[in-house]
Amino acid sequence: MQRLGQAVLPTARIDWGLSPRKDVGAWAWPDRRVRVSPALVDLLDDDELTAALAHELGHLLDRGDLSPPPAALLGGAEGDDPELRADQIGRRLLEVRGLPPEAMGRMLAKVAARCGGEGFARRIAAARAACSPATPAARN
Repeated sequence: MQRLGQAVLPTARIDWGLSPRKDVGAWAWPDRRVRVSPALVDLLDDDELTAALAHELGHLLDRGDLSPPPAALLGGAEGDDPELRADQIGRRLLEVRGLPPEAMGRMLAKVAARCGGEGFARRIAAARAACSPATPAARN
């Protein structure tokens, strides 16, 4: 987890670790602790787990718990849903570091399939739309 997390934001001093919780999830605290459940680790491949860690970093950045990176890195994080904003920031972190941003949508889809819950459909659609290639007309 340390290796995957540092690949996303190497300059952040994050205390990465496993949670004793049994449910699928990941959590970030203002003191820069990020914990991931063993069930989430088992559910996701490395790219998807990296996306989950990027999402948690997105919370820390969005709340101001980490020194903000350049504004260009956070571009596009908007809306009143903190989960959607963390997805947006996390996806951008992946993209900037050369990691597969489409893993965010795959991660969200797997978590939604396992856990259900409201809001996942919107988040999955937003993550996938952000990673879809531009239409031919948009490239001209």
